[in-house]
Amino acid sequence: MTSQDWYPLTNAQEAYWDEFVQHPDRPLSTVAHCLEISGSIDLKKLADAINQTISEAEALCLRFRRLENQHYPVQTVCFDGKPTVEVIDLRGEEDAQEQVNTCLRSDVEKAIDLENDVITKSQLYVAGSQKVLWYLRTHHIAVDGYSMSLIEQRCSELYLWLVNNTEPTHRFKTFNVYLKENTDYLQSKRFDVDRSYWNNYLDLANLKISQDDISVSDTVYCEKEVPESIGGSLITVSKQLMIGWSDILTLLCTAYLYKHWSPNEQASFPLPVWLPFMNRMGNPCANLPSLMVNTIPYIGEINDDESVGAYLKRAVKDLRGNYCHGRYRVENKCTSEGHYFLSPFINILPFEPTEFHGCSTRRRIIAGGIADGFNVTFRSSRQAQNMFLKIEAESRLFEQHELTQHANHLLKYLSKALKSVLD
Repeated sequence: MTSQDWYPLTNAQEAYWDEFVQHPDRPLSTVAHCLEISGSIDLKKLADAINQTISEAEALCLRFRRLENQHYPVQTVCFDGKPTVEVIDLRGEEDAQEQVNTCLRSDVEKAIDLENDVITKSQLYVAGSQKVLWYLRTHHIAVDGYSMSLIEQRCSELYLWLVNNTEPTHRFKTFNVYLKENTDYLQSKRFDVDRSYWNNYLDLANLKISQDDISVSDTVYCEKEVPESIGGSLITVSKQLMIGWSDILTLLCTAYLYKHWSPNEQASFPLPVWLPFMNRMGNPCANLPSLMVNTIPYIGEINDDESVGAYLKRAVKDLRGNYCHGRYRVENKCTSEGHYFLSPFINILPFEPTEFHGCSTRRRIIAGGIADGFNVTFRSSRQAQNMFLKIEAESRLFEQHELTQHANHLLKYLSKALKSVLD
């Protein structure tokens, strides 16, 4: 790919362009992480590692251009004028941390103009002799959440190589690998099989349609630290039932919502929940920063006479069936009424924190995009340790106290359900 090459958006990117066109003044799909790095850090080598990482992660350097009489734009990797890290020295400032927080909040509250703005910003705040904060902000049209972790990990590797004065042995694949994967899939027999599967699945589902005339509202949220006992029980039940603990957590959240989602409407029909599917295992883009994640529905149904263990064993078969066809994007199945309302949404994020040589790190999610309606997110290590729960919802649909109640009740439900399997 050269600076003169322009390509159409992928299937995944089109939804984010539609959102931008409808809400150009709202920062709905901004993605921003901040890594707090504490310890003896070589500032020059860290800045060099960040710049090299951004140069390799070509999706961070995308530019978009409208075409006459075309709804969707074309895109290119802008090799000239790639974003470079801005170093901001706050050493000696008494309120350095608060200044950083203010700057980050201000930045994510501004909408990214996909037509005119450089979509990526990278800043390195020097808060003290032993503390720096690396801020990276971009747009979901370029990358998904897992890509941000790949970028952080790559920067850590490059920093180590620079410290040891050795040459990197590999680099990220180029953006055209992502474009080719998208084209190859759309022209494959697998696409036809997946489309048939989801046509049948969605025809039987009772999926809510989003009303385009309702403006996207602000959100309220509640965050809770998850008791260590829940993480430990998830690991134990996972080994006992031979089901991944993240799938167990997803299915138990689905069961909770099935029972408590619509208090005014008894759940006489299966409850559709929406799940992110990473689409990376065995894919050429497995470790390429790009927009690979897909959102798929799962129809949850609970039998009152079924034990928790029996429910998990039955339900995981259906869930895995959906995963097998998770590459297909259900927004391809257009409806005359509008788009699917992706709520409730359950997101399990078991990612290890990035480590920098000789330092400790802490990741802060400054912005992760706003999804429809009601969203349940768990973040933890891969071994279900240091787990946190965040429930976020549109303020036009839920009040703060309702989210607090849901968070408390969900944690109690998880403890009780897991205990019933282990007893």
